[in-house]
Amino acid sequence: MLRYDLDILLTISDSPLTPYAGMSDTEYKRIFQLAKERALYGFSPLAQRMIKDADESVLLALPQTRSMLDQKALSSVRQVLLEQGSLFVRRMDAVFRTHLDRAMQTMYTDLRPDLATVSINELSLIDDETVSRQIEVDRLLIRMRDADPDNIGRLNIMVAQMHGNREARERENPFRPYLLARTLHEVLAEIAADEAQNKLLFEHLSNAMINNLSDYYTGVRGAFESSGIKARFIAQPSKAVRNQHYFGGLTSLPQGMPEALNAQAMSGLQHMLELLRSVPVAAPGSAWFPAHDRPAVTLQDRVRTIFTPAAPSRLAAHMAQAAAGTGETAHDGVFTPASKSLIAQLSRYQALAAEGKAIDEKLTPEENQLFALREQIGPDKAGDPERVMIDVIAMLFEFLLGDDRIPLALRNQLSRLQVPFLKAAMLDPALLQHAAHPARQLLNRMTSAAIGCDMSTSLGKVIADEITRVSKRIVEEFDTDAAIFADALAGFEQFLATHLHQGDDAIVRCADALSDAERSSMLLAHIGASLANLLAPLNADPRISAFITTVWARVLTQAQLRDATGVYPEYRDLLPELVWSVQDKSNPQERSALMRLLPVLVRKLKAGMALLRLSEEESRQALDQLVELHTEVLRSTPAVKPASPPTFDELRQRFSLLTIDGAELSGMEGQAVEVPAAAIEAALAERGITASLHLQAEKLMPIQEGAQFLAELHPGACMKYAAEDGDAMTRLVWISRARSLYLFTASRDAGPIVYTAAALLQTLLDGRLRPVEYAPVFDRAVESLLAGAESLNR
Repeated sequence: MLRYDLDILLTISDSPLTPYAGMSDTEYKRIFQLAKERALYGFSPLAQRMIKDADESVLLALPQTRSMLDQKALSSVRQVLLEQGSLFVRRMDAVFRTHLDRAMQTMYTDLRPDLATVSINELSLIDDETVSRQIEVDRLLIRMRDADPDNIGRLNIMVAQMHGNREARERENPFRPYLLARTLHEVLAEIAADEAQNKLLFEHLSNAMINNLSDYYTGVRGAFESSGIKARFIAQPSKAVRNQHYFGGLTSLPQGMPEALNAQAMSGLQHMLELLRSVPVAAPGSAWFPAHDRPAVTLQDRVRTIFTPAAPSRLAAHMAQAAAGTGETAHDGVFTPASKSLIAQLSRYQALAAEGKAIDEKLTPEENQLFALREQIGPDKAGDPERVMIDVIAMLFEFLLGDDRIPLALRNQLSRLQVPFLKAAMLDPALLQHAAHPARQLLNRMTSAAIGCDMSTSLGKVIADEITRVSKRIVEEFDTDAAIFADALAGFEQFLATHLHQGDDAIVRCADALSDAERSSMLLAHIGASLANLLAPLNADPRISAFITTVWARVLTQAQLRDATGVYPEYRDLLPELVWSVQDKSNPQERSALMRLLPVLVRKLKAGMALLRLSEEESRQALDQLVELHTEVLRSTPAVKPASPPTFDELRQRFSLLTIDGAELSGMEGQAVEVPAAAIEAALAERGITASLHLQAEKLMPIQEGAQFLAELHPGACMKYAAEDGDAMTRLVWISRARSLYLFTASRDAGPIVYTAAALLQTLLDGRLRPVEYAPVFDRAVESLLAGAESLNR
């Protein structure tokens, strides 16, 4: 997965595109050219589907139109679609190509004249037609964004990342939906001069465009992702280059390694690339280029092919067709599962590792064994693809074992996974291409937990013991069933989630307090929403509805928290009494019944509100609202008999539906809820815990992308933050069940550090808190291979 340093800006002008220092100009051009070709290739089919779908929508509308004038207008629109559909598609294609070419030149470049240099004689008023066009285009643009926010948002971020910008601005994205909307409006202005006809065509074609937008943008996004560009946060800043291994930032392999390791890694890479020359591959995405203008296969292309998943099925047909037209073979991948004899020999090597022995007598068991293993395997057992596989995994572990941010003792434990990991990749080559593969995830998780681990602390010892246990199990028990990796991954993640914070009593008590605060907020949100739904059809006085959904919802929440069997019956059963008490009373008998009820009702209300621990003044203000309501009911005599309100029995039956079970709350887990700062502070104070609190976000966060980024955070992740004496380390040790609250621990003398989801997002985005690992170890190793391939290609 490629990532780009967000602190380095890229300047683009009318001169040839020049990416930031270290990134290949060819690579930059290739990625954007591929995306442009994909956008152009997919646009004509989009326009054709728009014509077809718009025609079908007009046909459906005709029978439902009663007015003769409207039927005539729709018929004329259909006639235009049928007679000028081909012209429409050609013009759409030509106009869009023009706009796209211009957008490619101006992305992150302002070619507009400076107002300071513009003469007043050059200015003119905007005409009404231009304003009307902009309004219509903007309306369509809003609908387009709503129709496919994920793809459009990710494209904005990927283009920003390619240009080294922290902020993703849609106007700088050359593939932005505005170009599609403007193209449609301009082409219709050419084809349909009649204003009424133009508006109808715009309406039906806009709907058709929106319905097909997702497929179009999925294709454009795929052009970037097939080249390894992913839309996500980059948190490691450019100032700390020592342990940054992003593509484009290196002229050799990782700078964090000793020179001897760098030399060995480059030698291994060169050997691997020599083998790759004999493996037939095509440049990623080359099937999208015309046969006569396909890019040459570079060393980076050959490396990238190893780690790129097969093309999506919806593109496979086109790619196969393009390959068939030139006599080429469309490859889904480089590797196939290894032979049984090779797997058997790897199992024998694995047995040596389990006994703590090296494969070669010149090596210690803790060193990289795989380069020596490659030399010992005969050509009868491993051909060039298998040897490439060995080199790839050897390079991965060369990278991992040279990372001095991992304590040596833990690197020694991780080194035991060399042969099992290689064997897993030989059995299932998809391991190299799919980030979700259990073996790959396990290695990433264990490495993340090991980075920055202080072995002298109780937390460091707990992590080291678990890594040792998992490594020992894999090297001793893995045969050919890769399910052991999935099981070990589940166990390791369970350890991180439930045991990582157990070594420190203050952290344990803090996590318990935060859990209570979050559960209280989840329960309050659920009860409040349920009460609002129950009250909605009753047409109750807004004041009693407000009291129930705010004050009494909190009472019910506290009652539920104090009673695991359910809501206290007396507090739930008070609801029908409360609603009935403020309904208009149409006769003396009802008013007498209310007078008898009020003393009991007030006593129950006070008992319930005592659970909230309100001050006397706060409690009095809440009850005064009810006194006012009851006074109005007792004094008023309706001149007209009111519509029959629900009876007491009907209200009791309705509110009996208010139940809380575990399934409902479990459904809310993983969905961050807003936990009030007061609730967090009260929960911590109740347990006598002092913590550093970061609870408020100063500005709105990018919710969708932010939520995805936070979902990728796992307990064990190590972070950096600026301290008075330089960068300091902190580790994420606990995440609440709904992922609303995050608990970190720093040095032995520092207390717990608490973040809400919004505050953590802002802190990460501002760079005040930075992951030590800007990407998982496997992805960083891939980037280093690409960087090495680039340096060898020069």
